[in-house]
Amino acid sequence: MWRNRRTTRTNSRSARTGGGATFTRSGGPLPKSKVASRRRKLRALIAATILVVFVSIVGFFSWVSFLSALTVTRIDVQGVEDIHEQAVQLALLRNTEKPLAWLFSRQNVLLYPRAELERSIAYAFPKIDTIRIESQPTRQAVQVTIRERNTYAQWCDSEGVSGTCYLLDRGGFIFEEIPTTSTSTLLITGGVSESRTNFLRTRVAPEHFADVTTFISELESLGLTVRSFAFQHDEARVYIEPGWELKVALEDDLGIIAFNLAAVLDTHHLRAALDDMLYIDMRFGERVYHKLKSSIADNEAL
Repeated sequence: MWRNRRTTRTNSRSARTGGGATFTRSGGPLPKSKVASRRRKLRALIAATILVVFVSIVGFFSWVSFLSALTVTRIDVQGVEDIHEQAVQLALLRNTEKPLAWLFSRQNVLLYPRAELERSIAYAFPKIDTIRIESQPTRQAVQVTIRERNTYAQWCDSEGVSGTCYLLDRGGFIFEEIPTTSTSTLLITGGVSESRTNFLRTRVAPEHFADVTTFISELESLGLTVRSFAFQHDEARVYIEPGWELKVALEDDLGIIAFNLAAVLDTHHLRAALDDMLYIDMRFGERVYHKLKSSIADNEAL
């Protein structure tokens, strides 16, 4: 009788739940796995430990970088003549006073940013041709070796009459402004974009300048004194003592032009007439034109 009642109760409960349906207790999410929780806590602990160690290492090296025993106390500058040694030293101090990433001293003799400073100092002083910075940890010193640019010619943006003039080296690099022109120094004009307003650190006609310096040397080897050289787009005017002009095309081989000029002067006996020469025009290949100041004709072909 008792067993029948339990069977009946079970059947009635099954009927309420829909026969063979599975019963699930409702009341929120299942408890988290203890293993997964432990893993997460372990990962967090490892990450925190790594972070603390990393910060400690960075802090230690930051502290070491500012030690007075590793700080540059002496800057030796060699090779300067026109550039003031104190100006270079001051520029180096100014460029290293701000710590790297606010953590590491740039004035540390072991961390001295030599390559970066070489670029910045060379830009600050255009007269510098080459610069080399070397750290000397045992002396807490830095040695700066500089080679200054040598003046090859003076460059003016307006024929040197009223325009601004500069000095340039043999590579055509403009490195210094000058107050007045000098008649004893070769004058070069043109070869720079007319839209420019600042000519410092500019290279004059970089595609032609090396050939031009060689050409001028070859003219001087012929006994001619070049007073000035004017770039005019794809042509040039060379002014030669005692006051005549040589016209050339820059697209031609200037070495061949110098050779042909020597032949013209000797073959046609023009050397004796150079004092009376107005111009020699060699822009037209094998045809060479010249004009004498005393000549009636406009020009004569050779």
